[in-house]
Amino acid sequence: MYFTLVIFSILGYVLLKYHHRLGFQVSVPIEELFSSYNPPPKVHPLLKDIEVLLKENKSLDALQRLQGRIHDNPKELILQSRYHKLLFINKKFEIMLESAPSLLRSLIKNKNLTLAIDVYQQSLQADKKFMLSDHTLYLPLAETMLQTGQHKMVVHLLKGFHQRFPQSPSIPEVYFILSKALSEGLSQDTQALSILTYLLKTYPNSPIYSNILSYKKTLDQIIEAQKC
Repeated sequence: MYFTLVIFSILGYVLLKYHHRLGFQVSVPIEELFSSYNPPPKVHPLLKDIEVLLKENKSLDALQRLQGRIHDNPKELILQSRYHKLLFINKKFEIMLESAPSLLRSLIKNKNLTLAIDVYQQSLQADKKFMLSDHTLYLPLAETMLQTGQHKMVVHLLKGFHQRFPQSPSIPEVYFILSKALSEGLSQDTQALSILTYLLKTYPNSPIYSNILSYKKTLDQIIEAQKC
C-alpha cells in the first residue's frame, strides 16, 4: 500500500510537471505550484500600523493604539485576539486573563477555533491553573485540538471534566474525544479503553453510544493483538 501511494504521487507529479508535453490542459498556474517563493501572510488592514509599531519595538504604543481600535471595532475578533497576544508578550497577565473567557466564547461562537486555541494556550502559559467555567466551550476546543494533533492539550483540557460539570450533556462526546487522544496520539490504549467502558456503562442512552461501542471493539482487538 505504501509503494502504491508513492507511485501514484510520483505519477501525479510527472503528469502535472510535464502536462504540456503530454497534451493535457491544467487550469491552475503551474509556475506558482512549483515556485519556492512563499508570499508573506496578509495583514488585516486594521493591524498594519500596529505591526509597524511592533517592528519599531514600540509594543506599549501598539497596545494603546490597538485598545482604541477595538473600542471603535468591537466585532473585529482578530483585533481582540492580537490584543490578547500583545498582553501576553508584555506579561500583562492580569488584564489578559480577565478578558480571556469572554474572548474565547466569542471566538468559538464565530467558529474561529484556531484563534481560540491560541488564546487558550497563551492563557494557560500565563496561569497554569487557568480553567474555563463554561462547559459548552470544551467540546469545540477539544474537537479542534484532536483534529490538529494536539493530543496532550486535549488531555489537559478535559482532565476532570465530569467532576467539574457532572450535569453536562457533553460528557459522552467530550470523553469520547479524550479516549481518541489517549489511544491515537499517546498510545495509552488501556486508559482509553477504561474511559470507553465507563461511558458505555454510565450513558447507555447517549446519541453516540454506537460510535463508542464500535471504537471500544476496535481497541479491544488492538490490545488483544499486542498481547500476541
